[in-house]
Amino acid sequence: MSAADALQHAAAGYPVFPLVAGGKRPATAHGLKDASTDPDTIRAWWHQQPSANIGMALPADVLAVDIDVKDVDGFATLAALTAEHGKLPETRTVQTASGGWHLLFRKPADVRVKNRAGLRPGVDVRATGGYLVAPGSTINGTPYRLLNDCEPAECPRWLLDVLTEEKPAPASPVAAAPALQKHQHDPYTQRAIERAASDVVAAGEGERNHKLNAAAYGLARLAGAGRLDWHHTAAVLERAALAAGLAPAEVRQTLKSAHATGLASPSYEGLPKASAPRLPVAFEPQHFDTAGAEEAEHPLARIVQPCTALQAPEWLLPGFLAAGLTLIAGGHGVGKTTALLPLAAGVAGIHEPGWPLAPKHWRSVVYICEDTAQAQRILHGLAGHLQTTTAAIAERLHLVDARRLPAAVLVQVGGTYRERYSRSVQGVELLPLVVLDTQAATIALKSENDNSEASAAVAMLKQHFAGLPVWLVAHLAKQNLNRSDVQHLTSRGASAWEADANATAFLVKEGEGMNASRWLTLGKRRFEPRWPELQLQSHCTDTMGYDRFGEPEPLALRWAIAQPQEGSRQELAAKAREAQALQDEAELRQEVRDVVQIAWQEGHPLNRAGVKAKVRRKASEVVACIERLLSEGWLQEIHVPRDVRTHPRKDSFLVNLDTSERDAVRRGEPLPQDKAAIPESWKRPISSVPEETQDATETVAIPDEP
Repeated sequence: MSAADALQHAAAGYPVFPLVAGGKRPATAHGLKDASTDPDTIRAWWHQQPSANIGMALPADVLAVDIDVKDVDGFATLAALTAEHGKLPETRTVQTASGGWHLLFRKPADVRVKNRAGLRPGVDVRATGGYLVAPGSTINGTPYRLLNDCEPAECPRWLLDVLTEEKPAPASPVAAAPALQKHQHDPYTQRAIERAASDVVAAGEGERNHKLNAAAYGLARLAGAGRLDWHHTAAVLERAALAAGLAPAEVRQTLKSAHATGLASPSYEGLPKASAPRLPVAFEPQHFDTAGAEEAEHPLARIVQPCTALQAPEWLLPGFLAAGLTLIAGGHGVGKTTALLPLAAGVAGIHEPGWPLAPKHWRSVVYICEDTAQAQRILHGLAGHLQTTTAAIAERLHLVDARRLPAAVLVQVGGTYRERYSRSVQGVELLPLVVLDTQAATIALKSENDNSEASAAVAMLKQHFAGLPVWLVAHLAKQNLNRSDVQHLTSRGASAWEADANATAFLVKEGEGMNASRWLTLGKRRFEPRWPELQLQSHCTDTMGYDRFGEPEPLALRWAIAQPQEGSRQELAAKAREAQALQDEAELRQEVRDVVQIAWQEGHPLNRAGVKAKVRRKASEVVACIERLLSEGWLQEIHVPRDVRTHPRKDSFLVNLDTSERDAVRRGEPLPQDKAAIPESWKRPISSVPEETQDATETVAIPDEP
């Protein structure tokens, strides 16, 4: 029947699209946006999904009044309205699966009617941008039935006024609406309920659960302050969410999660100062105020029941960092922002393909820093590295210019961040990560060394920041600046920062000079990580920027990508030292052989002392290298006979062999003649006596005759 019914609705001018069988959720990729009156498209849809329910989009000149009876008697509300304003004309009417009605009316084209849930107790309105479950559909085996098959009547003026009113409506005196009568709302709360329900109803495909979660969390905060009845409010939101096409189980899970977390952060926004409880002053104990709550319960009276299934850590970066308050400390100039901003982008799903730390589902990030210009440069470099755009990054990672505020004031923005940037996946709320870079730039303290102040600030972030995960970036203590042994590292200031945080991590530098490497290594934590430390791989590129006068200026962009490594930092450092030592040895060996070869070619070969003087290395290392080269046969020592030595100490010199010469010597063959020959520069000159001298000597030596 569904296909025939769908074609009939389309022929009457109502665009239709398939809903999941037995439900209200769209069964097409774009939901309401796919609605069509084309018969071939409709037949194709129902050929693929013959049991699909029918979603009916409302044309621009039609509105629908939805009378609900699930939680509040909407018929009583309707009766009260008609008693006050007059009867409604006969119009097209559909009975819903729950026993309520859809009343369709024509409206003037110039009158804008919003999709709203909870307009009055049990009364919702649908218009352009909304849809209804149409006759030919069934929910829980109960069909939607057409009670009055006629054209929609013109909407009475008084009803249009009710449907378009912006100010909060007075509570209806109808006996069937006890929930609203029981709990009077202040104007701010009433507007919040109406706005939240309208936002959920009007939400498009892909953002419905996010809108529901944000709306429910904001209203739950008001419920935590005793300003509304949650049971009634949840019913209004549930109707709105179901009308938007969300699955019932998903709606209930989202409402439950948002309610639990919203209660922990009561909102008194919009109340006159005289009636709003005083916010706790920074670093003073917070008082538990139950005024106005109907069923107040002390927070320490809520017993946690044993779990039936073990709960894994809520990972921000799987296997490395979990949700909660993490203190991350690093020394001056170690590159905290260049390392942590790209890491936070990874939490937001902005990372290299196949990155081992990629989260299962991304979450938004709010990054608060004191140098947003530097942050922009880092993100520009990262965007080029990942072949994306800074605009795409900005959709998930939001930069905020730091302001130094008392912790009690800082945490008040938590609810705003949660409402704006939370997202829901499979009914699970993913809260935004907030990075405070740095602690000194964002949290005002009388003394950073005062443990009571620090402990109060941490408690504010953990208990009154809307449950948001936080990275608190700090500086290393001065005495630890040149250390890398994590077990002895501490952040600057009071010890309570680390003691009260859920986890700690440290940015450290291993090694010196060109061989130095940077690491992010975990300290205290409440989970077993897959990787206890990450190596930071630095990247740099040159680009062109502009100064304040619009003149071009070259810029260097720097950023770092964190990567897990096989083996610990100490093991890798040892391997690096070993590799460097091998490289140094190879370079020294080559330098020694080159010095020996060049000297020999120039006819002035060197002995060991000469080589040691020529090679500008540590003398002991050069001597040891010469010994190794001699033992391996790459160098040969040629002895100079005593009778031809120019100096007693010049008793031998060194020659270098190439591979073929060395191999020949190792086979027992003699050295090449030119290598074994003693050059003239190493021989004592031969003395020659002139002839005249010899004659004179001989004459003197002749004895006289007797």
